[in-house]
Amino acid sequence: MSGRHPHKRRDTDKEKYPSIKNILINQYKSNKQFIVFFSVGV
Repeated sequence: MSGRHPHKRRDTDKEKYPSIKNILINQYKSNKQFIVFFSVGV
C-alpha cells in the first residue's frame, strides 16, 4: 500500500468486473435459484 498507482488500480478494477460477471454466469448455470435470491437480495 506504499505509493499509489492509478493505472494499476484501474487495471485491477477493470479485471475485477469481468471476474464477478464470470462468477455470476457460472452460478447462473450451476444454480439458477442462487441468482434469483441474489437479485431479490439486491
